[in-house]
Amino acid sequence: MVTPKLFLLCAAFFVTVQISYARVAEDIFNNYELEPQFEDEDPEPLSNKVCHCETASCSCCVREFRKTICTSVDFLEKLDEDSLLIQVNLTINDKRVISQKISTDMIPALCYQGMTGLGVCVKLNTRKEETLYKLCTSLQIIYGKKVVNEIDLNCLDVPRSLQITEQNIFEVNSQELYDFI
Repeated sequence: MVTPKLFLLCAAFFVTVQISYARVAEDIFNNYELEPQFEDEDPEPLSNKVCHCETASCSCCVREFRKTICTSVDFLEKLDEDSLLIQVNLTINDKRVISQKISTDMIPALCYQGMTGLGVCVKLNTRKEETLYKLCTSLQIIYGKKVVNEIDLNCLDVPRSLQITEQNIFEVNSQELYDFI
């Protein structure tokens, strides 16, 4: 059963990971090298966060409160000039909670509303520009059916010429990805 506390933990984790995906995927799809965040000192060892990207998909897991929470985003295909098909997955202790294929044309908000009427939504917005798609995330605080506050987070820039094939496999060092989180 998904409790309000667990949902808020998952929503916070999703937002953190989305920011990581945005920065890492932008670098990967633009064929840039990831730059370490630390110059003169060694970063602390990766403890409870593990991220991995391969073949146009990224996944991150975190261990908190004796639970392992993992999320992944897979870029499945380019539907047409204006939209992509992505799959979003969320697992808790290896149990799939969310697995949904979504067209970037119509992305529904993922919401949880408690008994008090107070709730939270994670909303994904898409915008097409001349050479890329912008996938942006915002966090909405809702009361009843009214949005009380909306916080714009980060955007993921995906080139419109993106070709998703088995040949464009890439690996991301977990420590480098951890630096972005």
